[in-house]
Amino acid sequence: MDQNKTILSKYNNKRCLICGLLTVVASCVTSASASDVGYSAGQSKRPTLLVNIVVEGLDGQYLGLLRDSFDHNGFSRLMSSAAYADDIDYGSVSNSVAAAAMLQTGTGASVHGIPAELVYDATTGRLADIFTDESVMGNFTQLPVSPKAINVSTLSDEIRIDGAGVAKVAAFAPNHGLALILAGHAGNTAAWIDAKSGKWATTTWYQETPKEISSRNYNNPLSARLDTIRWVPTSKTLQLPWLPDSKSKYPFTYTYPAKDVERGEAFKYSPLVNTEITDVAIEYLTSLVDTQGKGVNVLNVGYQLSPYPYARTADARAEIADAYIRLDADLSRLFKAADAASAGGDKVIMLSGIPATAPYRRDDEQWRIPWGKFSPLKAMGLLNMYLMAVHGNGEWVKGYNDCQFYLNRQLIKDKNLDIADLRNEAASFLAQMSGVVKAETLEEALRKDIAGNINTTYAGDVLITVNPGWEIEPATGRGGKARGNGGIERAASVQMPFYIIAPELGNIKLGAAIDARAVAPSVCRLLRIRSPGGASSSPVF
Repeated sequence: MDQNKTILSKYNNKRCLICGLLTVVASCVTSASASDVGYSAGQSKRPTLLVNIVVEGLDGQYLGLLRDSFDHNGFSRLMSSAAYADDIDYGSVSNSVAAAAMLQTGTGASVHGIPAELVYDATTGRLADIFTDESVMGNFTQLPVSPKAINVSTLSDEIRIDGAGVAKVAAFAPNHGLALILAGHAGNTAAWIDAKSGKWATTTWYQETPKEISSRNYNNPLSARLDTIRWVPTSKTLQLPWLPDSKSKYPFTYTYPAKDVERGEAFKYSPLVNTEITDVAIEYLTSLVDTQGKGVNVLNVGYQLSPYPYARTADARAEIADAYIRLDADLSRLFKAADAASAGGDKVIMLSGIPATAPYRRDDEQWRIPWGKFSPLKAMGLLNMYLMAVHGNGEWVKGYNDCQFYLNRQLIKDKNLDIADLRNEAASFLAQMSGVVKAETLEEALRKDIAGNINTTYAGDVLITVNPGWEIEPATGRGGKARGNGGIERAASVQMPFYIIAPELGNIKLGAAIDARAVAPSVCRLLRIRSPGGASSSPVF
C-alpha cells in the first residue's frame, strides 16, 4: 500500500512538473507572439522620406535668445515636437566638413578620411582640395570634384543601397564639400553654388542633374540676380529688445554689385543663400515620386549660419540675429513642403549643427581686449633657422596649415635622423613663441585622440594651440603658395543642438550631448537598415 502511494506521489509530481513546464513554454510563446505583433503593428510602415538638415554655425544660445521671434512651424516646431540633445559632441573637430563627415559616416577622420576640405599636400607644398578628382568634370563649374575621398559608406549610401535604386537621394548646400558628403557615393545628385560663376553646380560623378538646377541656371541664374539683391534686416530683427539702439536706428545694408570680385563668396555667407537653397530644395521635393514603401527618399540640405565675415563692424549681433530669423522662415517653408510630399506616409526630419566655417573677427579696440598676432610664416622661418643651427643646412620645415607644421621628412631620412626626435625639438621651440599656448608632436596628439579625429595622411608633425583672442595671419609662401587661412582664435564652447522628428520618437531629451558618431547608426535603426560600414558607436534612439 505504501509502495503504491509512493508511486502515485511521484507520478503526481512529474505531472505537476510537466504542466508547469508547459505553462512556462506557453507563456513564452504567447509573450513572443505578443512582442512580435506589437513590433509589427508599431513598425510595419517605415518612413518614406528623410529630410536631413545640417546647419553650419548653429548656436543653441541664439535659439534660446530668439525663441519668441520664431514662426510656429520652423525652429519652434523642432523645439516642441522633436527628440533633441543640447549639443553634439564632435571631439576635437573644429571644421564643418570633418564634422559633417562624422555625422554621415558614424566615425572619425582617421577612418572616413576627411579631416578638412583643404589639406596640405606634402608633394607640392600647397593646399589641395581633398575632393579634387581629375577623373570627373564639373557641371556649371571648373571644379572637378567627387566624394571619392570619403573612405567608407555614408548614411545616404546605405539608404540608396537599401532602396535598390528606387529611392532618390539629393543634396543641396552652399559649398561643394558639404554637398558631396551629404549625397555620399551613391546619391543621385549633389549641387552647390559656385562662387565664381554664380550658378548652381554639380559633378559628372552623379548620374543626374536635376531639372530644377538646369532651369535656374539657364532661365534665372543667380549671377544675373545678384546685382538686385540687398540684405537688410527684417522687421522682427529691428524689434529685438536686446539689440543696441544704434543697430536699430542705423540698420545694416549689404549689396552684391558686379564690380565686387568677392560678391559670390559674400552672398554664400549671407542668410540669403539659405533662401536660395530652400527654393531649390522645395522644387525638388515636389518632383519626388512616392517609393510605395520600397525605399526612403532623402533630401539633404546644408544651411549657413556662420558669422558674416563681410560685416561692417566686429559687433555683428544684428546680422547674426537676422540670419536666424530668416532661416526660421525658410525652415517653415521647407517643413510644409515635406509634410505635403509625405502625405501618404511617415517622414523623419533631422537637424544638426556643425562648427562655423568663417573666421571670427577681433573685437573693437575701444574695449581693450588683449590680443596679438601670430605669423605662421615667421614661425616657419625661425623654426627652420633653429633646426639648421642644430642639424646643418636644408629646408627642414616644408609647410604649414591650420595650426600644423610639416617637417621635411625626406631630408630627415637622408640625414639618418629620427623623425620623433625632430618633432620633439620643433615642438619645444614653437612652444616658446609668443601667442603659442601649447605645441605637441603628432605622437602626443594621437595618444589623446580617442575619437579617431586625426588622419595621419594629412596631419602635421607638430600641432600648436594659439592663445584665444590672437589673430592668426594668413600664410602665403614663396611663389604664392597658400599655406593656411587666418582668423581670430576662440576657445569658448558653442552648443550645436541636434533635433529629430520621427514617428517612433516624441519630444524627449536624448541627453545633454549626443556623440556625433552615434547619429548615423541611430537613424539607420529608425529606418531599419544597416549602419554605415565605419560606424563605431551604438544607436542611442
